[in-house]
Amino acid sequence: MTQVAKNTVWSTAFLATMVMLAKYAICLLRNFRHQPPPLSSWIPATAGVVAGLGVLFERANRRRELSLFLIPHTLYAVYLWAMERGLVRHVPYSSVPLFALAMVPIMHAYEREPASLNLLLHSALKFFVGKRVSTVEREKRRTMSEMSM
Repeated sequence: MTQVAKNTVWSTAFLATMVMLAKYAICLLRNFRHQPPPLSSWIPATAGVVAGLGVLFERANRRRELSLFLIPHTLYAVYLWAMERGLVRHVPYSSVPLFALAMVPIMHAYEREPASLNLLLHSALKFFVGKRVSTVEREKRRTMSEMSM
Protein backbone atom coordinates (compact mmCIF):
# COMPACT_ATOMS: atom_id res chain seq x y z
CA MET A 1 0.00 0.00 0.00
CA THR A 2 2.88 2.38 0.71
CA GLN A 3 4.24 1.75 -2.79
CA VAL A 4 0.88 2.78 -4.29
CA ALA A 5 0.86 5.96 -2.22
CA LYS A 6 4.45 6.73 -3.17
CA ASN A 7 3.76 6.18 -6.89
CA THR A 8 0.64 8.35 -6.66
CA VAL A 9 2.63 11.18 -5.09
CA TRP A 10 5.34 10.97 -7.77
CA SER A 11 2.79 10.86 -10.61
CA THR A 12 0.95 13.82 -9.11
CA ALA A 13 4.23 15.72 -8.85
CA PHE A 14 4.93 14.86 -12.49
CA LEU A 15 1.57 16.17 -13.71
CA ALA A 16 1.70 19.26 -11.50
CA THR A 17 5.22 20.08 -12.69
CA MET A 18 4.25 19.65 -16.33
CA VAL A 19 1.25 21.95 -16.00
CA MET A 20 3.19 24.52 -13.97
CA LEU A 21 6.09 24.59 -16.43
CA ALA A 22 3.74 24.91 -19.41
CA LYS A 23 1.71 27.73 -17.82
CA TYR A 24 4.78 29.64 -16.66
CA ALA A 25 6.52 29.28 -20.02
CA ILE A 26 3.44 30.59 -21.87
CA CYS A 27 3.09 33.46 -19.41
CA LEU A 28 6.77 34.42 -19.60
CA LEU A 29 6.98 34.21 -23.39
CA ARG A 30 3.72 36.10 -23.85
CA ASN A 31 4.84 38.87 -21.50
CA PHE A 32 8.28 38.93 -23.11
CA ARG A 33 6.65 39.54 -26.48
CA HIS A 34 3.99 41.88 -24.99
CA GLN A 35 1.43 39.95 -26.98
CA PRO A 36 -2.16 39.33 -25.86
CA PRO A 37 -3.97 36.18 -26.99
CA PRO A 38 -4.20 34.67 -29.56
CA LEU A 39 -0.59 33.56 -29.29
CA SER A 40 1.89 32.77 -32.00
CA SER A 41 2.09 29.01 -32.47
CA TRP A 42 5.75 28.84 -31.39
CA ILE A 43 4.88 29.96 -27.83
CA PRO A 44 2.73 26.91 -26.87
CA ALA A 45 5.16 24.64 -28.76
CA THR A 46 8.07 25.99 -26.72
CA ALA A 47 6.01 25.65 -23.53
CA GLY A 48 5.30 22.02 -24.43
CA VAL A 49 8.99 21.29 -24.81
CA VAL A 50 9.75 22.97 -21.48
CA ALA A 51 6.87 21.10 -19.82
CA GLY A 52 8.49 17.84 -20.89
CA LEU A 53 11.06 18.37 -18.15
CA GLY A 54 8.38 17.26 -15.71
CA VAL A 55 9.04 13.69 -16.84
CA LEU A 56 12.14 13.72 -14.64
CA PHE A 57 9.81 13.05 -11.70
CA GLU A 58 8.82 9.67 -13.15
CA ARG A 59 10.65 6.35 -12.94
CA ALA A 60 12.68 5.31 -16.00
CA ASN A 61 10.33 2.48 -17.01
CA ARG A 62 7.33 4.81 -16.62
CA ARG A 63 9.06 7.31 -18.94
CA ARG A 64 9.13 4.69 -21.69
CA GLU A 65 5.45 4.02 -21.15
CA LEU A 66 4.66 7.73 -21.33
CA SER A 67 6.62 8.10 -24.55
CA LEU A 68 4.67 5.21 -26.09
CA PHE A 69 1.47 7.01 -25.07
CA LEU A 70 2.60 10.34 -26.51
CA ILE A 71 3.85 9.15 -29.91
CA PRO A 72 0.36 8.68 -31.43
CA HIS A 73 -0.86 11.97 -29.98
CA THR A 74 2.17 13.82 -31.32
CA LEU A 75 1.68 12.35 -34.79
CA TYR A 76 -1.97 13.37 -34.74
CA ALA A 77 -1.11 16.91 -33.58
CA VAL A 78 1.48 17.26 -36.36
CA TYR A 79 -1.08 15.99 -38.87
CA LEU A 80 -3.67 18.54 -37.70
CA TRP A 81 -1.07 21.31 -37.77
CA ALA A 82 -0.04 20.37 -41.31
CA MET A 83 -3.69 20.33 -42.42
CA GLU A 84 -4.27 23.76 -40.84
CA ARG A 85 -1.23 25.16 -42.65
CA GLY A 86 -2.28 23.62 -45.94
CA LEU A 87 0.80 21.38 -46.12
CA VAL A 88 -1.37 18.29 -46.47
CA ARG A 89 -4.95 17.89 -47.47
CA HIS A 90 -7.51 15.59 -45.94
CA VAL A 91 -7.34 12.10 -47.38
CA PRO A 92 -10.29 9.80 -46.76
CA TYR A 93 -9.46 7.09 -44.23
CA SER A 94 -6.12 8.74 -43.47
CA SER A 95 -6.55 7.83 -39.82
CA VAL A 96 -5.86 4.16 -40.65
CA PRO A 97 -2.24 4.60 -41.84
CA LEU A 98 -1.70 7.21 -39.10
CA PHE A 99 -2.85 4.66 -36.51
CA ALA A 100 -0.62 2.00 -38.08
CA LEU A 101 2.36 4.35 -37.93
CA ALA A 102 1.60 5.17 -34.29
CA MET A 103 1.45 1.46 -33.41
CA VAL A 104 4.97 0.78 -34.76
CA PRO A 105 6.84 1.67 -31.53
CA ILE A 106 4.33 -0.16 -29.35
CA MET A 107 4.51 -3.33 -31.42
CA HIS A 108 8.31 -3.07 -31.58
CA ALA A 109 8.41 -2.87 -27.80
CA TYR A 110 6.02 -5.84 -27.55
CA GLU A 111 8.17 -8.00 -29.84
CA ARG A 112 11.70 -6.91 -28.92
CA GLU A 113 11.59 -5.21 -25.50
CA PRO A 114 8.63 -6.68 -23.59
CA ALA A 115 10.07 -5.64 -20.25
CA SER A 116 9.56 -2.00 -21.22
CA LEU A 117 5.76 -2.42 -21.27
CA ASN A 118 3.66 -2.42 -18.15
CA LEU A 119 1.69 -5.54 -17.28
CA LEU A 120 -1.68 -4.11 -18.36
CA LEU A 121 -0.48 -3.09 -21.84
CA HIS A 122 1.45 -6.34 -22.29
CA SER A 123 -1.62 -8.39 -21.31
CA ALA A 124 -3.92 -6.37 -23.59
CA LEU A 125 -1.58 -6.84 -26.55
CA LYS A 126 -1.26 -10.54 -25.80
CA PHE A 127 -5.07 -10.83 -25.75
CA PHE A 128 -5.71 -8.83 -28.95
CA VAL A 129 -2.58 -9.63 -30.98
CA GLY A 130 -1.57 -13.01 -29.67
CA LYS A 131 1.62 -14.41 -28.23
CA ARG A 132 4.90 -12.88 -29.29
CA VAL A 133 6.36 -14.40 -32.44
CA SER A 134 9.93 -13.33 -31.89
CA THR A 135 11.92 -14.97 -29.17
CA VAL A 136 14.87 -12.68 -29.85
CA GLU A 137 15.16 -9.91 -27.30
CA ARG A 138 17.56 -7.02 -27.20
CA GLU A 139 20.47 -7.31 -24.88
CA LYS A 140 20.25 -5.01 -21.91
CA ARG A 141 22.28 -1.92 -22.61
CA ARG A 142 25.07 -1.11 -20.23
CA THR A 143 24.73 1.93 -18.04
CA MET A 144 27.34 4.68 -17.94
CA SER A 145 28.61 3.44 -14.57
CA GLU A 146 29.09 -0.07 -15.97
CA MET A 147 30.98 1.31 -18.97
CA SER A 148 33.41 3.25 -16.81
CA MET A 149 34.56 0.10 -14.98
